[in-house]
Amino acid sequence: MVNLRDIGSIPFKELQILADNAEIAKNLRDAFPHPYTTEDARNFLNLAEKGVLGHAFGIFAGETFIGVGSVVPQHDVYRLNGEIGYWLGEPHWGKGYATAAVKLLTKYAFEDLQLFRIFAGVFAYNPASMKVLEKNGYKLEAVLRSSLIKNGRITDEYLYSVIQPNYSDMEHTIKNGITIETTINAPVEKVWELWNAPEHITRWCAASPDWHAPYAENDIREGGRFKTTMAARDESFSFDFSGTYTGVKQNELIEYTLDDDRKVKITFISTAEGTKVTEIFEPEGTNPIEMQQGGWQAILDQFKKYTESAV
Repeated sequence: MVNLRDIGSIPFKELQILADNAEIAKNLRDAFPHPYTTEDARNFLNLAEKGVLGHAFGIFAGETFIGVGSVVPQHDVYRLNGEIGYWLGEPHWGKGYATAAVKLLTKYAFEDLQLFRIFAGVFAYNPASMKVLEKNGYKLEAVLRSSLIKNGRITDEYLYSVIQPNYSDMEHTIKNGITIETTINAPVEKVWELWNAPEHITRWCAASPDWHAPYAENDIREGGRFKTTMAARDESFSFDFSGTYTGVKQNELIEYTLDDDRKVKITFISTAEGTKVTEIFEPEGTNPIEMQQGGWQAILDQFKKYTESAV
């Protein structure tokens, strides 16, 4: 069975022997040298272990080292994108291993890194790699004409990508879903803690100064219940915001169904600027959409203010 392992598990000598192949190098960028020396192998492992090359893994078939794969998250406005890369030793071609490895790398990018789009560039003369991507749901986005030069030959690059299925369908799984979001200047672990601890919820969960949350309880697990009492400070009105969790992934995802059967999904994503919190909720049928969106956004903005003052 194909599996991904920590880059430190790659046998040094096997890496050098497997990588020292012109048939591999011709399909990769010039940063992958040929001949591939023992010094090249040491340099690669050193950089990979330091995280300079993104999230790099050894690809194994059972206990046998067969290649290398990586996911490189992008930056700035492209920070929800990741570039996938991989190579297998020639003795392991044609056995379905590349398809299995790309499936694992893509799953890691979506589920562990919480990226929304994964892409890969393929040289025009490498149809085998194109088929591997297509088998994993990647679609051809563009052909970048004469954009590459390899071994003195100018060629096209085929750009493939796949969109996070949960993300692309996120708003469609919640009927007429309304989206609000903010980015908080705090690590995701701290954001998660302050979002879920009852003693903190009562300090930030209000849309305006004339409201507050005098009581909160929270059993943050799938099947667990939560309740926050929201009340006007003049005691003229109060209600319980309560429901049941349907999905929880620590520091990443919360899904729940409110007691009136509306669904809510919240994602927490680490970025260069801090933690991006996105909420998608199903609106109720009484108040105007703009009012509901404004109210939920005001509470989220209050949470941002509270969290940033607490770190």
